Amino acid sequence: METVEVVGTRLDNSADSMSAQISVIDQDRIESLNKDSVDQLLQALPGVTINRQGGEGGVTSLYLRGGEANFAVVLIDGVQVNNPTNTRGGSFDFSSLDIASIERIELIRGPQSAIYGADALSGVVNIITRRDTSGSSAGLRLEGGSDDYYRVAARGLLQIGERGQLGLGIGRKDAGDVVEGSQHELDFLTGQLDLGLGARSRLWARLRLADSVQAGFPEDSGGPEYAVYRELDERQNQELSAQLGAATQLGESWRTELILNYFETDSSERSPGIFPGTEVPASGADIDFERSQLTWNNQRSWDSGKLALGADVRLEDGTSEGFLEFFGVVLPTDFELERETLGAFAEWQQQFANGLTLSAGLRYDDVEELPSEWTPRIGLLYALSNDATRLRANWGQGFKPPSFFALAHPLVGNPDLKPERADSWDIGVEHRFSNSWLLNLAWFDNRFEDLIDFDDELFTNVNRDEVKTRGLELSAEMPLSESLSLQAHATYTDIRVVGSADRLRGRPEWKAGAQLFYRFAESWAFVAEYLWVDEVYESSLHTGETQSYVLDAYNTMDINLSWQPNETLKLELAISNLFDEDYEQAVGFPAAGFFPRLAISLGL
Repeated sequence: METVEVVGTRLDNSADSMSAQISVIDQDRIESLNKDSVDQLLQALPGVTINRQGGEGGVTSLYLRGGEANFAVVLIDGVQVNNPTNTRGGSFDFSSLDIASIERIELIRGPQSAIYGADALSGVVNIITRRDTSGSSAGLRLEGGSDDYYRVAARGLLQIGERGQLGLGIGRKDAGDVVEGSQHELDFLTGQLDLGLGARSRLWARLRLADSVQAGFPEDSGGPEYAVYRELDERQNQELSAQLGAATQLGESWRTELILNYFETDSSERSPGIFPGTEVPASGADIDFERSQLTWNNQRSWDSGKLALGADVRLEDGTSEGFLEFFGVVLPTDFELERETLGAFAEWQQQFANGLTLSAGLRYDDVEELPSEWTPRIGLLYALSNDATRLRANWGQGFKPPSFFALAHPLVGNPDLKPERADSWDIGVEHRFSNSWLLNLAWFDNRFEDLIDFDDELFTNVNRDEVKTRGLELSAEMPLSESLSLQAHATYTDIRVVGSADRLRGRPEWKAGAQLFYRFAESWAFVAEYLWVDEVYESSLHTGETQSYVLDAYNTMDINLSWQPNETLKLELAISNLFDEDYEQAVGFPAAGFFPRLAISLGL
């Protein structure tokens, strides 16, 4: 029994058959681009903005369609890994992932609460770990770069009978001293087990372990350029995510599956604060968080349609033992919170003879201590008679319960906070020309309400802002010949804080780029990627009070040259920031300059 897994649906669908705006980075592209971090892959997707505080030792955040960093749900093999106990409201730090362990990345834009429940206000990023499928095999990759950078990764796959596979991946990465004051070491392990139980049933398990140690200048401190305190933030984090699932086909049209997801993180953070220490004092916290979710999904299919019905239960438990230090006086900031969410969902898709496909989803969530929520989603996909042109339209709503930190922190927490909400629609057109060029254009409009922010006068978190974002996303695929192809993207985003002249940080109005793929011999390939990011509004506390800045626009060029003389050997030379562009994504935090790497991959 084959299962097609695509983010954004409970149905067995491919991305082409869905109305939603979806981007997929497959294994071929990941290997061709040969990036040194996951956020560099995501930066090339329309609608995505990446903000990194210096090097990989700083926090790396993703903004999707202008929404906050904590409005995007991040899944690893289908397991949500957002942590609501952190100070960032549950946003995921992408620097904790290593690219060597990843096979595929799926991104779906727009509110997804009708499918995933709480938290998915601006979209979902699903990261699928490496899993080979072609019999028993093994692989090794060694990589080194300037400033003591290195990475080593190994993987193996064992065939178990005719219908079983056991896979294992392990690796270590040290980001070296590419950026001043930024340190990052990461060890990871991934595992997979797939068992076919006859022709109609299957059992699977996924496992990921990650242990990271990071250090960098505190966020908003002015970084290596301006920070008065020269001590670094120090963070240690251990993550475990696991999934156990079973599925069986009941007759020709019914399929049922039961999936258990588990996520646990144990982290320790210490910060020296920001001079003069009145607004951001020295602090620390030891955090433990666990999330368990059991989902029962049933799908019925017929000639022209599909229906999914199911229910789930989610249990979350977070504990933080922390402190703030004001001029030698230590204040405890301990808190603990549990939350149970019960949900039920339905999703339907119907194809009509005239090329029209309609889809709809509806979900009910009963969140402990909060009002129950109904979240809908409607989608339309229309293929013109020649199937060269497709029209897409989507509308949906989403909600996000307040994070554990926003609710329960003893100094700034507010137990009366309301959930944040989203209402979004988009329309798009996709056209494939006779020469196989593909053009995709989409317009989006989002409204985010009851956004949670810190109020300086009340010294607590409050619901106050309404933010509207709208914009245009363009992507194009242009095969120029059998050996040469070009892909391009551009994004325009207009962001407005309703009733206020305030501006949101770190989100440019324009972003554009292109990727050139050229195979100039049977064993040689060359890839070049250009990225331009418009100027952005930022702020910083390095002067002792909040000050606003506009960071300049920047251009970067990355290249990768590979030589693969046979199926078992591959050599690569990659250079990030080829022209040594001097730019910042945060005030006082210079980005990495000219950065070369050499790699050798062996496969058996």
